[in-house]
Amino acid sequence: MIVKVKYCGGCNASYDRAALVRRLQEAFPSIEFVYAATGEVKGTEPRDRQDFALAVCGCSVKCADYKDFQGSLGRFVAASQNDFSPACREIEKALSKGHPH
Repeated sequence: MIVKVKYCGGCNASYDRAALVRRLQEAFPSIEFVYAATGEVKGTEPRDRQDFALAVCGCSVKCADYKDFQGSLGRFVAASQNDFSPACREIEKALSKGHPH
């Protein structure tokens, strides 16, 4: 499964957004995390598709526009470090749906 990560602009970040993503990567080592800015996974070719979209907002305002940022198996918008467990649950739901291939 490929999770595409898109960060907000970070104008009012109230927590370490990258640390949240690192925790998710550690929790799901079999998942490839691709960053929307580059579309690349370390050590692989760029990927255009994403199975799951993870929008990482820096605060509860969630002012960034993520309406067109979707994954074929779902999407989650994180806005605090407390969103780790809910994000895990949504990723697990996406994994249970299986790959769209």
